[in-house]
Amino acid sequence: MRLITWLLALLLAILAVDATAAEAPRIGVRTGEHDDRSRIVFDWTGPVGVTVVRPESGLLVLLFDKPADFDLSTARVDKLSRVASIETVPDRPAVRITLRGTHGYKVVNSDFKVVVDILDDTADTPSAENAISKKTTKKSKQEQASYSQSETAAS
Repeated sequence: MRLITWLLALLLAILAVDATAAEAPRIGVRTGEHDDRSRIVFDWTGPVGVTVVRPESGLLVLLFDKPADFDLSTARVDKLSRVASIETVPDRPAVRITLRGTHGYKVVNSDFKVVVDILDDTADTPSAENAISKKTTKKSKQEQASYSQSETAAS
């Protein structure tokens, strides 16, 4: 009898986890670079709450109050001067943002979008133009000029 009860409890737990995963909407994440900020935009399908935690210098964790499956395929970190990486937090509706250097941030939650601006915070932070040019592998100035801030998805 105990074995049947234990198996039934296990089956219900598995079904509950599967149901929660099935309910999690796919949330698009896009990025953009500006002279004074790097921008990350989360495109939700409805209202959502967000809490920002700074567990250590150079790290932000955004914890959302609804389940989500974050689509980071269009989150171009290679074009961001102030952000080193964006990654999901396993088993939580959260995203970890690793910064390049010391930066401030601003979060705006409006119209089903959560916008995170990573701002210059110190004088020793390189300008966006200098940081991006150091990260690119393009060889000529003409190729460098082909990257335009107006072409970014999160402008």
